[in-house]
Amino acid sequence: FIANPTLWKYVVIPFFLTFAAFGTFAYFGLTFYDDLYWMLSKPLGTLDILNPQGIWDYVLDFLFLLLRNVMKIVALLIASLLVIMAGYLVSLLINGPFYELLSEKVLT
Repeated sequence: FIANPTLWKYVVIPFFLTFAAFGTFAYFGLTFYDDLYWMLSKPLGTLDILNPQGIWDYVLDFLFLLLRNVMKIVALLIASLLVIMAGYLVSLLINGPFYELLSEKVLT
């Protein structure tokens, strides 16, 4: 890059395109996080005891609280994994032509 400063554009442009792709997918991942959590927790019902009467109801309510929080963490991990995979795939598709041009310019 020092010998040929015109090659910087083949590195900087893909960097910003990748940054924009990851930013877009992160936005959508955070936007649809609640929907993903709702989809995972819907089969389990409300996971809440409205009027606990005895000690076992309180224990069960606490266990449901722990389960809800674990499911939120799992939904966050799934959303993060989807964001990373989608961003990586799109960055490969977008940046491929730039890297091809860069390799041709370096070899000549």
